[in-house]
Amino acid sequence: MQANQILGFEFFQKIPRTQAEEILANSETIVVEGGEFLFQENETDPFFYFVLEGEILIFKQEKELAVRKAGEYFGEMALIDNQPRAAGAKALTQSTLLKIGQDSLDLLIATNPEFSKNLLQTLVSRTRDDLGELNQGYRKLKVQKKKTSSLNRILDDTTNEIYIFDYSSLKISQMNKRSLNNLGYTLDEVKQLTPLDILAETNEESIRKLLNPLVAESQTQAAFEGRQTRKDGTTYPVEIRFQLMEAEPRIQLVAIVHDISERVKMERKIRQLAYFDHLTSLPNRNSLLEDIQNLEENSGLDKIRLGLFHIDMDEFKRVNDSLGHQGGDILLKEVSKRLKDEFSPVANIYRLRGDEFALLMPCVDTTESAIRFAEVIMKLIDKMFSIHSFDIHLTCSIGIALFPFHGNSATTLVENADLALTRSKQLGKNRYSFYESSLEPLALNKLALVSGIKNALGKSHFYLLYQPKVDARTKQVVGAEALVRWDHPQMGSISPGKFIPIAEESGLIIPMGEWILRKGCSQLKKWHNMGFTDFTLSINFSGIQFSHDGAIDLVKEIVESPESADHGIELELTESIIMEDTEEALIKLQDLKDLGLLLTIDDFGTGYSSMKYLKDMPLHCLKIDQCFVRGIEIKSNQAIVKTIVNLAKMLDLKTVVEGVETKEEDQIMEMLGCDLIQGYLYSKPVSPEAIEEMLEKQINKILD
Repeated sequence: MQANQILGFEFFQKIPRTQAEEILANSETIVVEGGEFLFQENETDPFFYFVLEGEILIFKQEKELAVRKAGEYFGEMALIDNQPRAAGAKALTQSTLLKIGQDSLDLLIATNPEFSKNLLQTLVSRTRDDLGELNQGYRKLKVQKKKTSSLNRILDDTTNEIYIFDYSSLKISQMNKRSLNNLGYTLDEVKQLTPLDILAETNEESIRKLLNPLVAESQTQAAFEGRQTRKDGTTYPVEIRFQLMEAEPRIQLVAIVHDISERVKMERKIRQLAYFDHLTSLPNRNSLLEDIQNLEENSGLDKIRLGLFHIDMDEFKRVNDSLGHQGGDILLKEVSKRLKDEFSPVANIYRLRGDEFALLMPCVDTTESAIRFAEVIMKLIDKMFSIHSFDIHLTCSIGIALFPFHGNSATTLVENADLALTRSKQLGKNRYSFYESSLEPLALNKLALVSGIKNALGKSHFYLLYQPKVDARTKQVVGAEALVRWDHPQMGSISPGKFIPIAEESGLIIPMGEWILRKGCSQLKKWHNMGFTDFTLSINFSGIQFSHDGAIDLVKEIVESPESADHGIELELTESIIMEDTEEALIKLQDLKDLGLLLTIDDFGTGYSSMKYLKDMPLHCLKIDQCFVRGIEIKSNQAIVKTIVNLAKMLDLKTVVEGVETKEEDQIMEMLGCDLIQGYLYSKPVSPEAIEEMLEKQINKILD
């Protein structure tokens, strides 16, 4: 069969052409005769198969499960969970197959959402079915009284670890092969053990606390996450569900154990993205705030003394423009190396953003000692750098804030060091400044902005622009993000970066957010009425708005009003909302979804979303922060984005990436499987009329 014929199957049509060709090039075409086995149950085989011609029977213990025909695939699950085959496969007729390996499977997961969704559904249904099969089996046992042989068969018919134990003694009576193999015990050995011998860091009191409601039948199952200990002492993370068995006369319980090593590995990757800078591998701003908070909590306000040095490279943009982005990145790595070599492990070093770094130095409690460190930093940066055979001379400006004198919380300390840095730059750069309360023309400017925001809300000085979102494959505009702008009558255009933080700090983000939501919903309805009914509009919804009393009622009133669009409204929320009060946040998110809203996690990867919570959130999309777009041509950066895209696809979520400015970035993002693209490559934020013009041009082009 020719390559073009194979690529014509619907399965390959759902994958970008270049990736489909790559999978085909790395796969082998084989022919099997009728009656020939491809694999048997419990065999290991690092391939899955796509049927090009013929019919393949899937069977388990001589029971027919399914017949796979041309255009269908089979055998993929053994690669996903890295386990022996759960069923066998045999050709019914002479059949031509594509034999596909692990690397191509990874590529499929990254590029074909439907394939990923099917895998996830299969994994979930296997886990869900295990307990039902066991209870059904136990009912049969009570009638048949063939306990040992039947129960062993039922236990071994599952992909999870399972064991049964007595409630009174906690002694284990049965354990399936999967569990025995993983733990390293024989069945005779395990019958001398209890769950307490297997579950690390668990005692009888905590186990009884989980089991008692099951025995009392006040709940049907109990679940928790922990670690299991093998016979050799090694441990691995697991999710465990206990349930009461329908057996008499003794009370028995079943434990279904799911190895979550891969999920934990994914969480570690996400945490790495959230707390460390991918260019220098230094901790980032999130780490800095967390470290200050931890020191504060562990030491107490009366004992802790810290010096925070906020460092900015002077004229770095000019140097970066001369060297190019790659040379600029090398220079930043050299700066980080010098700081680490000089100050580790005495101080913690961070890369905050761009060309800004920070040093957190313990036991700095006087201006004299802080000055000594600042002078060392400046001399360190002042030494010549050699990049691409060019000698580069840099200077730096430093802002210094001392804890607790210049701020008794992590956020305040970081903000005040930033104010001191601004002062250094205003005074001519290449110097250091301490935070002083008298620094504030800035403080006065804040008061003026607060007053201005109040007036602007009443006088329509705010307006919305809309930045298009483009389908990564078709390049069609399918939605937009609403972005607030402010034209001050005296100050002129004020950057959102200045007035949004002040609106949040002052609480004015509540009425401002209400105005934005009303305006955006109204505008979307106008576009829908013009015939652009599939168009979506995303609107930022801050954590302050989300946690505000009455937030859900207010959103309900707005989206159900006659002036609002009845579909296509998307709220962009930050990752941090889930970390405050998880249960309450999940309820609110579900309430928002029940209103017909699409929910997106904004700037994903710059905070920390535990997989445990992320999978429970009723989301529609993950928005990849633009910080991951810079340097995307580097393989390691691509791996970061691909990790997020894979995670989204496994959770059946869309991805949108913002900040795309070049064709190369666009092509790479499409190759990595991103669904939507947003950035200056396609359009800056524009007026409603400009959006309408884009959409009309699209329609006219299609009609032509």
